Amino acid sequence: SPDFRARLGQARGAELIDYPFVAALKLEVLALLFETFRAQSRSRRRAAFEAFRREAGPSLERQALFDALFEHFRRQDPPQHTWQTWPLPYRDVASTEVARFAAAHRERVAFFAYLQWLAAEQLEQAQRQASGAMQLGLYLDLAVGVSPDGAEAWAHRGSIVAGASLGAPPDEFNEAGQNWGLAPLSPHALRARAYAPLIEVLRSGMRHAGALRIDHILGLQRSFWWPADGAPGAYVRQPVDDLLGVVALESHRQRCLVVGEDLGTVPGGLRRMLDRTGVLGCSVLYFERDQDGSFRRPAHYRQRSVASIGTHDLPTLAGFWAGRDIDWRERLGFYRD
Repeated sequence: SPDFRARLGQARGAELIDYPFVAALKLEVLALLFETFRAQSRSRRRAAFEAFRREAGPSLERQALFDALFEHFRRQDPPQHTWQTWPLPYRDVASTEVARFAAAHRERVAFFAYLQWLAAEQLEQAQRQASGAMQLGLYLDLAVGVSPDGAEAWAHRGSIVAGASLGAPPDEFNEAGQNWGLAPLSPHALRARAYAPLIEVLRSGMRHAGALRIDHILGLQRSFWWPADGAPGAYVRQPVDDLLGVVALESHRQRCLVVGEDLGTVPGGLRRMLDRTGVLGCSVLYFERDQDGSFRRPAHYRQRSVASIGTHDLPTLAGFWAGRDIDWRERLGFYRD
């Protein structure tokens, strides 16, 4: 339609990406695709979608239901952007009101499950092509935690610790420390559930990957929690032997290499445990220095690690080479002196 084409031109012509605007455009088209898809009741695609939903099980249904609820309450006046602000009964995944909503909005829940299916299909196709060109194929990432406002925190309130967020203590890299705003999992709840949440997310991450990078793998031995009230943070011990055992078992089952991001304040003995488990470490050019500050030759990097120039949260090589990273860190107030 002329209206849609005008909005599409506006999105493409913008200097910066307007993510909510682009998402609205895409959802409009995806809704039309889903409508056509649902009309093909006996197609192979329809059967494949139903099989995907059965295999993915309750976690997919909870995610799709959360997306439908999120959309519904965001359209209220005033809009409610986090599940913590929803009416009280809807904050409980097992409530009667949530079950009624799911029944009344069955088609919209199915639509959000359909989006997850499309994403999974595309990832599978990408891995098939990548593994044909490279031995391992895709090298995917497992984030260090979940958003406290997201579906996992809503669906697993008993496993998520409220009133704290994950981060890192002050160090040479960041003198103020880091608060990532991510919800920590309770080690007691994890153990009580036989590590099911970790197993599920590992299997999902490994399904279409030749290698999986576990962000901040130091958190499997101890994680740093910042209290929401602004009090000083502290380390919380984790059942590291159990957690690494789960990682090793799922790596074997899924035939997927595991790389642990072991950068930062590394607790004693962790790298020996990673070596023993078969988890590769990370060797990053910027940090590979001898005691006099000079760069270590690659031949002297430690064994069983993946070498790279930088990572997603470090300066580009060009910026580092020209010293612009120092200028930016000063402008952003990262240096106390």
